[in-house]
Amino acid sequence: MLRILELGPEQGPQSLRDPTRIGVPPEGVLRWVDLTKPTEDELEELGRAFGFHGLALDDCRTFDQRPKLEPYSDHLFVVMHRLMVDLKPPQARGLELHAFIGERYLVTVHEEALSELEQVFERLEHEAESMKRGPAFWYYLVADKVVDSTQAELEVLAQAVEDTEEQVLHGAQPKMVDRIFSLKRQLAVARRLVSPERELFASLSKWGSPLIDERTSFYYRSVYDELVRAVESIESHRELLSNALDAHFSAVSQRTNDIMKDLTLMSSIFLPLAFVTGFFGMNFEHLPFGSDYLMWAGIAACVLLPTVMLLWFRRSRWI
Repeated sequence: MLRILELGPEQGPQSLRDPTRIGVPPEGVLRWVDLTKPTEDELEELGRAFGFHGLALDDCRTFDQRPKLEPYSDHLFVVMHRLMVDLKPPQARGLELHAFIGERYLVTVHEEALSELEQVFERLEHEAESMKRGPAFWYYLVADKVVDSTQAELEVLAQAVEDTEEQVLHGAQPKMVDRIFSLKRQLAVARRLVSPERELFASLSKWGSPLIDERTSFYYRSVYDELVRAVESIESHRELLSNALDAHFSAVSQRTNDIMKDLTLMSSIFLPLAFVTGFFGMNFEHLPFGSDYLMWAGIAACVLLPTVMLLWFRRSRWI
């Protein structure tokens, strides 16, 4: 789907869908071209009309790029991701956004619809003053929205990590290891996407390119600061999960030790009983040794031995 937002010298922002407007705008005109799920013909037209490098267009065909910044002679090519987190089923992925930032134009290419981009597009339609600030500022508005959404997704993931940690502290539970490793995988995906974006916007904020004026670079610094906090949050929650996993294994080990202790104590109690009952349960022609006293002594041993042993275990604080 093609959309174009254009600002002329004598008119306000106009939203268009005219394919003939794809190309570098004339002097005094600012243009934003947005393509959702572009066709091969549309990408070829972008390359021809704007003079984009073939490698950058190849990136737009595959949508499997890491966040990056590539400078060209008359424009910048930027790739960033909007983090998406689903807890049921557990999954983390990135919605990829490619952008070409020129002096008088911004071209955005993406596979799926991005609500953050829609919001900025609608805002600029009604704010001529913001649109006059140029393509680099437009891209900042999009990036800021995307990073805010990524932060919100990380908060959902952080809450899941904290809930898991709380469950571990209340005792070992079935499938806890699967849940912890699932969250660790999601945090790993988030780290893979967000960490390069931190370096990307650090470069944009210090770029010194004529395409990004000093006033706009300050805005990119704020995006960089948000990404620094996001990366720190990811790292801290990765550490929390590692600690939760260690605590879970410790709880499982302690529970196993408690079970083994109980079984050992029960074995210790029944071992002398087995001896006494086995000895006095042999086939004698008469009562054991022909003595009533020995019979009652065996019965007394069966009663007293477990009692004495239990008292001894409790005195020794084994139970």
